Formats: sequence, structure tokens, C-alpha cells
Amino acid sequence: MKKSVVLLGGLTAAAAVVIVSMWFYASNAVKAAESDILENVSVSGIDVGGMTKAEAENKLDEYISSSEDNIITLKAGDKTESFTYAKLKIRFDTAKAAEEAYYLGRKGNVFRRAAAVYKAGKNGTDIAMPAEVSRKTIKKLIMHREDGLVSHARNARIVLRNGKGQIIKSKNGHKIVYGESVTAVQDAVQNEWKGKDITVKLAVTAEKPQYTAKDFKGLTDVMGKYTTDFSGSALGRCRNIAVGASKINGSVIEPGEEFSVYNTVSPMNAENGYFLAPTIVGEKHIDDYGGGICQVATTLYNAVIRAELKVVERHSHSMAVYYVPLSADATIANEDTDFRFRNNKKSSIYIYAKTHGSEVTMVIFGRDTRSKNRKVGFESVTTSVIKPGRKVVEKDPDLAKGKIKIKEQGITGYTAQLWKIVKVNGKVKSRTLFNSSSYSKVDAKVIKGTKKKTDTNKDNADNDDTNAKEES
Repeated sequence: MKKSVVLLGGLTAAAAVVIVSMWFYASNAVKAAESDILENVSVSGIDVGGMTKAEAENKLDEYISSSEDNIITLKAGDKTESFTYAKLKIRFDTAKAAEEAYYLGRKGNVFRRAAAVYKAGKNGTDIAMPAEVSRKTIKKLIMHREDGLVSHARNARIVLRNGKGQIIKSKNGHKIVYGESVTAVQDAVQNEWKGKDITVKLAVTAEKPQYTAKDFKGLTDVMGKYTTDFSGSALGRCRNIAVGASKINGSVIEPGEEFSVYNTVSPMNAENGYFLAPTIVGEKHIDDYGGGICQVATTLYNAVIRAELKVVERHSHSMAVYYVPLSADATIANEDTDFRFRNNKKSSIYIYAKTHGSEVTMVIFGRDTRSKNRKVGFESVTTSVIKPGRKVVEKDPDLAKGKIKIKEQGITGYTAQLWKIVKVNGKVKSRTLFNSSSYSKVDAKVIKGTKKKTDTNKDNADNDDTNAKEES
């Protein structure tokens, strides 16, 4: 018992010596630093050792100010987007950082103080810079750069190469997981910032394509193909044809399914990529969004009927068009005036639609089970021609007498038929009426001036003004 008491007393004395030694060690180190931060202390890599609190805070403020142009790079898969720290509007608490650095070795029990002093003296101590950044700001920045960060999955597709179908493989993509990505940026700013450029890996989720090359295996036969020319068209019309073709390109129609051109390309407005261009409305040509889209529908119609798919709905134009023979056109205007067809085959079909130069081409790809000796063609037959009637004259009291302006050119009307011709081994096997169409005539309209000459000078001025308007 006596030995135990002696041993316990010895241990207590030894512990007291250790504690006193540590206290002296920590106290002497702090005393040596006087009012300064201990040596070998830094804040996010910025050395503040031996400085006062005020000096440390000033240095941190200056460093942060000079670092606003440093870059933070967001990485999503193999895509990256970068912007400066200033864009994040980070709120750094330099006063808190300087205070924490100053009280290192000055606060806490003797063990913690001694340990802090020892660590700083041996390996150095780095304090993380307190930083706050709004999650809303981070999310807004990521969303603003989303196009450069997201990699959309790309479906397999069939293209026309040297007159044959060729399958282009699909590609996987990825989308951003916003909640986790915002947190990753926050953590990087709060834990990794050292006044240098940093890269943050965003959280992403895989995006799979709807169709892969396997889905199109065996569907590369050219079942129907047709090309029309739009050279000479206004720029807006050329653009609309390209936009409409792009919306149809890549469409896959399963057996028994119907395809609607109007539903696929509408709405015809600026928000959907269309431009103002001449279009037929009734018996007039006016500028409207989507002018030219009927040439897209017409080109597809001719590819469809050569593939011998089932036409469900087709309408001819109110007036004859120049880019296909009579009765080979198909107009669209709304849900009641549409071009629709059904895939009446036993396998899927794929629509390839492309503009090149001043031509638009439509190809129906699929598994063609028809005999190679069997060829399908179409012949347009004009059944009547309706010439425009007498000119319609409108009088204009503000136009000089004898002056004439053409308001609308006369347009010839027609009735026509489209005949389907099937040949086997080069010989006509059948010739059947496929459709009939009517196109309205439009009488020419002119404006005739009736203004009387009352004053020579005034009349000359009127004539000069009239001529100026006509030339413009």
C-alpha cells in the first residue's frame, strides 16, 4: 500500500513537471512573439507569420483583391468551362482569419496551446480562409455555361453516302446534377482556395441515346428518294427549308405508326427558328413565318410515295408551284391541312432529310422487301389549263391620270392527275391513277391613275414623287 502511494505521488509529480514544462514552452513561444502571430503560420497558403492581426488582415485583403482574376474551371465529363473568382462574388472573412491566426497558441488549455506552438514550429500551420458563396450564384453560373458543360447523347443515325445508307454510331452523353455540383463548388472555394486557379469536378449523370446502331441494323435500303431545287428563293425561304428539313431528319416511324409533317415542324414562328418568307395564302402570296415549308412537305411526299408507304392525308396547293410537276405537290397549313402517312411495312423506317446548296433531299431508309426487278415511277398529266381572265382594274385618285401599276400578276390555273407506273424487268406492269389536283387561276390586277392635271408644276411634282415610289 505504501509503495502504491509513493508510485502515485511520483507520477503526479512527473505529470506536474510535464505540464509546467509545456506551459513554459507555450508561454515563452507566445511571449517571444509578443503581439505578433507565431512564425510558420499561414492562411490558405498566404504567410502571415510574425505579423500583427492588422497587418495580417491587410495582407489577406490585398491578396484577395489581386486574386479576383484567377480562374475557377468547372469540369463535367470531358467538357470544361472557366470564369474568374470575381464572378462568384465570394465573401472572404479576412478579419476572422487574422484573429484565428493570432490566437494560435494563445487560447485553449495548456496541452492545446503547447501542441499548436509545437506544430507551427515544426511543420507550419495553415488556416483555411473563411469564405461564403451563394448557392444561388453558383447555380446561376453553371446554368449560364450549361451548353459548354453538357454533352447530349447522340442517337445513331443513317446518312446517305454514295447513294447508299450508312449507319453512324450513337454516342453517350451526360447531364449536370445541380445540387451535388453546387456543393462541390462551395467546398472547393471554402477548402481549396489558396489564391490560385482551381478546377472543380461537377457531378454528372449519364444520358443514354434513344437509338443505337443495333436498332438500325438492316434498315439501310433506300426505299424512296427525292430532291427538289429552291435556287432563286429569298434568303428567309432558304433558311425555312433548312429548318424544316432538320426537324424531320432522324425521324423513326415504327410499323403501323403515322407521321405528321405539321406536328413535326410546327409551330411556324420565330421562337421555333423560322423566318419571314413568301408563302401562298388562298390566292395571294404574302410574307409569313415558315414560308417554304411546303417544299419540305412536298419533297417528303415524293420520297414517301416512291417507298410505297400509305398516304393518309395530302392536299394540293391552291395555286401551282414551280418545284415539282403538277399533282406531285403536298401543302401544309395547320392540323386540318397536313401531309400524313403511315408505315405500312413490317419493319421500322428512318427519314433522312438534308439541304445541300440550293437543294433539299428526302430519303426513306428501311428494309426493302420489294423485288429488285420492280421499279416505281410517277407521271404528271395536265387535264386542263385555265387562263387568267380580263385584268381587274382598280382606280386610284391619288395616282396621275394615265399612270398604271401592276398590283398582281395573272396566274394560270390547272387541273392535273398523277399516275403511278410500275415496271417489272423494264416493262410496264401497271398504270394507275394516284391522285387528282386542281389549281386556281388568278386574274391580273392593275391600278390605274385618275388624278387630273390641275397645275403643271404640281403635276410634275406628283409625277416625280410617283416615279420615286415605283423605283424604291
